[in-house]
Amino acid sequence: MVVDVELVTQTADWASVVFDDAAVADYYDRQVEQGRTPSEFGRIWVHTHPGSSPQPSATDEETFARAFGGCQWAVMLIVARGGASYARLAFGVGPGGSWEIPVEIDYDMPFAAADRAAWQAEYDACVQARSPLLDDQELEEFDSARLWPRENAWCEDGYDAVFEQSV
Repeated sequence: MVVDVELVTQTADWASVVFDDAAVADYYDRQVEQGRTPSEFGRIWVHTHPGSSPQPSATDEETFARAFGGCQWAVMLIVARGGASYARLAFGVGPGGSWEIPVEIDYDMPFAAADRAAWQAEYDACVQARSPLLDDQELEEFDSARLWPRENAWCEDGYDAVFEQSV
């Protein structure tokens, strides 16, 4: 049973997230200091999708395999903007495997820890929005030649010749 959800410091845009490694380590340290084992606090990955589909993206699959692939068990839970959800339980022991599991989220059900103001404060403190556009540093480091190498410059061979003939 999940009894608490806690955010760690992260930078996110509509399609990706980057966790602060020190914040993740601090979270694990705090949990261990409280007498918990990683199987009690570090096996369920809950995240949201901005659209209506809760189906895992290729990035979700890569992240889940990288971060939880060595665990005896782990759950990936995705909640889409419209409320649709997806959950999968993966086993890393025995023959291994994974199974999609049912999930239901009742947003109207009151419970003792429901404190929207505290949740918003935690979100504001932990989640930094990142523009999906490249910043100045990223633009300087971006190497467009890797995407469009000159030896594969298809537009120079065909398009330019056709365009010049039609003018």
